Amino acid sequence: MIVQHRREWFARFCICLLFAGTAGTVTAADRVAPEFGALLLFTFSDHSPNFSTLAPIELPPTSDPFSTGSGSGFSLALEGLVHARPWLGLGLRLAYEPFPSIELEARENTTFIVAGNNEEGVILHQLEVDAAFLSITPFARLVLPWMNELYLVSGIRLDIPTSSSFAQSETIISPPGPLFLNGSRTRSTKSGALDQLATVTASLRAALQLGLPVLRLGGVEPRAELGIEQSLSSLAGDANWNVSRLSVGLGFRYLASPPPRIIADTLFRRDTVITLTAGISRDRVTLIGSNPLDSSWERDNISFRRTTIHESWLREVPKPEALLLAGLDVRFVLPDGSETDEVRIEVDEFIRKEHFPLLPCLFFAEGSSELPERYVQLSRSEVRQFRERFDQQSEGESYYQLLNVIGRRMQLHRDATLGIRQETTNSAEAEKLSAARFASIRDYLVDIWRIDKERIELRLAVAGESADALSDERQAAERRRLNFEADDPRILAPLSLADTLREGTPPEVRFYPEVYAEAGVADWRIDVSGSEGVVKTFSGKGDPPGQVSWRFVTSDEALKISGLSQNFEHTMSVRDLDGSQKITTPGAISFSHSIRRQNRAILDTAVRVFTFAWFDHNSAQLKPHHRAMITAIAGSVRNADSVRILGAADLSGTEETNRELSRRRAEAVAQALGLPEAETLGLGASVGPLPDTLPEGRMYGRRVRVLVWHNQDGKN
Repeated sequence: MIVQHRREWFARFCICLLFAGTAGTVTAADRVAPEFGALLLFTFSDHSPNFSTLAPIELPPTSDPFSTGSGSGFSLALEGLVHARPWLGLGLRLAYEPFPSIELEARENTTFIVAGNNEEGVILHQLEVDAAFLSITPFARLVLPWMNELYLVSGIRLDIPTSSSFAQSETIISPPGPLFLNGSRTRSTKSGALDQLATVTASLRAALQLGLPVLRLGGVEPRAELGIEQSLSSLAGDANWNVSRLSVGLGFRYLASPPPRIIADTLFRRDTVITLTAGISRDRVTLIGSNPLDSSWERDNISFRRTTIHESWLREVPKPEALLLAGLDVRFVLPDGSETDEVRIEVDEFIRKEHFPLLPCLFFAEGSSELPERYVQLSRSEVRQFRERFDQQSEGESYYQLLNVIGRRMQLHRDATLGIRQETTNSAEAEKLSAARFASIRDYLVDIWRIDKERIELRLAVAGESADALSDERQAAERRRLNFEADDPRILAPLSLADTLREGTPPEVRFYPEVYAEAGVADWRIDVSGSEGVVKTFSGKGDPPGQVSWRFVTSDEALKISGLSQNFEHTMSVRDLDGSQKITTPGAISFSHSIRRQNRAILDTAVRVFTFAWFDHNSAQLKPHHRAMITAIAGSVRNADSVRILGAADLSGTEETNRELSRRRAEAVAQALGLPEAETLGLGASVGPLPDTLPEGRMYGRRVRVLVWHNQDGKN
C-alpha cells in the first residue's frame, strides 16, 4: 500500500509539472532559443518480478523463486527542448538502452548422497535476462529558483522492446563433493527468447540536471544528470515485473544564439478620391488599393521592422439625379409617301400553295440498320387516322413522314410495286448491312401498313464514280441512304402545303422619339399594345434613332392588325447611364381597319411555289425524279402569269462557287420548263427546310424554287 501511494503521488507531481504554464502567451521578451543535447547514462536497475505466469522460465522449487534482482549498464539519449516560459521548458528525449544485464538468484535446500551417507546441501539457481529498449520520454524542465543552472526534470517514459533473451543455470554450493552428470558442479538448464514482453511499458521519471557554464565552448555546454524512474506498468504481461532505476549521466547541450529582440511598427498613408455617384442615398467609402512596403535593420541584437502601407480610398457622395426627358410622336405613311395622324388600314388576304418533291431516300447512321428516330413511326392504331394533309407542317416536318406517305399511297394503289435501291461495294459485310437496312424498312411497311412484302424488293447496285462523288465525312453521310423507286409515279408524287398570305395597305407607321438625357442614354424600348397585349416591340442600346418604322409587309404583322380592336397604345421607356428610367405617358394610335379578301374563284390559285430538290453535289443537271415536277408546272403556268426561278446550293463550297452553281441550276430548270425568258436568280448558299448538318438537309438545300403569280383578268 505504501509503495502504491508513493507511485500515485509521484505521477500526479510529474503530470502537473509537465503541463504547468502552457496556457499563457509567450511575448517577444520571453523568447529563448531551442536547446538540443546528448547524454551518456549509467543506469542501475532494481527488479521485483513474479515469474509464476511467465511460460518460458522454469521456476526452482523454492519458497521465493527469482523474486528480486538487479542489473547495470550504459545507454545513449538525444533530446530537444523549447521554452514555454523562461523558467519552463518542454522537451522530448529519445534513447536506446541495452537493458542492463539482470541477474536473479534463488537458493534450494536439498539432500545429496555422499559415500552412501545423506548430507544436506544447497543448489544456487541463477537467471540472467538480456534486453534492449527504444524509449521516448516527453518531459517538462523547471528552473529551480535558488540556482539558475540547476533544473528539475519530470516526464513519462515509454519503452518499446527491440530484443530480449534469458538463460538459466544451476550451481552446487555445498557439500563440496557432488557433481552433476556433466561432470561439473554447474550446468545450464534452459534458455531462449522472452516473447511475452509488453509491447509498450510506461515509467515515471524525475531527474536533476546541472549545467556547467564555466566549461561552455561556443554554444555547447557540458551538463550532469542524476535521475530516478519507477515503472507504471509490468515489463512482461501478467508477470507483475516492476522496475526501479537510478541513473547517472554526463553529456552536453547546444544552445542556439538567442533570437534578436524585435521591434515592429506600421505606418499608414492614405489617399482619398471623392466622386459623385448616382443611385446611392448616403456617402460610402471603399478601399480600392493597398500597397505595403517592408523595411528592416538590426542594431545591438535588436531587429527593427517597419511596414508602410499606402492605401487608396474612394469616397462616393450621392450625385444629384440627372435630368431625363422622353417623348414619342406617331405618324402614318400614305401610299404617296406623305404622313397623316389617322388612316384606314386595309389588309389583303390570299392563299399560297407550295408543291415540293417527296425526297425519295432515307438515311441511316454509320454501321446501323435501325430506323432513325427522326423519321415518324406510327402504331397500327394510329395508321387509321393518318391523312396526307400537311397544311400545319413545314416542308422539313413533312419529309419525316416519308414512310407513312409511301405506306398510305401503297394502300391506295394496290398494283404499284416499290423498289429500294442501295449502292454498295462487293464486300459480304456491306451487302449484309444493306440487307439489314432494307429489312427494317420492309418490316415497318408490312407490319404497320400491312403492305404485301412481295410488292417490296431490294435492288443492289455496285457503287462507282458518279456526279456526286463524295470525299469528306459530311458528304459520306449522304451515301448511307436507301433510295425509293416505284413503277407507279403516284407513289412518289410531290407533296403540297397551303397557307394564307396577308399584306397591309398602307404598309408603314412611323415613330419619332425625342429624348434628352443629361447622363447619356443606356437603352430604350417602344411597345405597341392592344386589348390582347403587346403586338410590337422596338428596342436598342444608346440613343434611339430619329425615326422608327413599323411596316405591315409580312403575314404575321398584318394578321396582328386584322385581328385586334381599334384602340392601340404606344409607350416608350428610356434608361440613362445613371440607372434612372423614364416612361412616356401612353399615347393612342388612331386608325380603322378592314379585311379585303380576294375573289374566291382565284383564292386557291393566287400564288404557287414549286420546288426542285436533290441535285447532285456540285451539279446543275436535272435528274429523272425531277420529271414529275416539270409536268406539274407545265400544266399550271399561263401566258399572263409572272414566273420567278430561284436557285440555291448547300453550305459547302466558296461563296463565289455557290452563287454560280445556284444560278446554273435556276437556268437549267427554266430551259426544262420552256421558259427561257423567266426571271432567274442564283441565291448562293442557303439553308433549306432542314439543318445543313443533316444529309437530308444538304440535299434539300441543293434546290430550285419556281414562284408563279396568277394575275387577275389575265393582266400582269
